Amino acid sequence: MRHALALAAALAALAVSSGPAPAQDQPLAAVCGDLFGARQTAIRLRPAGWQPNLIVQDALDRPEWRNASMAAPKMLMDLLQETFLAPDQPSSDVIRDGMRRADGASKGE
Repeated sequence: MRHALALAAALAALAVSSGPAPAQDQPLAAVCGDLFGARQTAIRLRPAGWQPNLIVQDALDRPEWRNASMAAPKMLMDLLQETFLAPDQPSSDVIRDGMRRADGASKGE
């Protein structure tokens, strides 16, 4: 329950802090690479004593997410929620779905 509350607070902060910064759309495959890094960082920070809300804020403060269009931070929040709820899961459904969509986009589907 605490993780859900922390995630809800982070989403609210995202809505407030997403000011007029210009959106920079990256190819979806590049976003998935950034997601992989964010997942690995979250997995490492939790045992080090970082609270979920601090992990979320740290991720959102990084330039790749701060200047991204709304779709990328939404994927980040989904990924972090997935990571907090199942940290021992060997892979991410969010990243797998993103790569599947990136592959479909590159094939012109």
